[in-house]
Amino acid sequence: MYSSLHILAGVLWIGAVMTFDGTYARMINQVVGVMFIALGAFGLSESVPQIHALFNLNSMSTIFNLIFGFVTAGIGWGVNTSHLKHWWP
Repeated sequence: MYSSLHILAGVLWIGAVMTFDGTYARMINQVVGVMFIALGAFGLSESVPQIHALFNLNSMSTIFNLIFGFVTAGIGWGVNTSHLKHWWP
């Protein structure tokens, strides 16, 4: 179940980059960033041990999800440089 989230995120990224312009890639970064931040916050809560076993959450995967989520969301909501693509070859 946990690896299916990574596969879904990868398919969304590849689809957004190959089929659309940069606005959809920014949107995918925003959505995936929030998903991974929520998963990391859920990993910190340790409220339901059975669900933690289902997602196979441990401390390293929780830290990874939080860092990855914040970096991805930062890219998604960061400075918009799509206007610079006309200056590049």
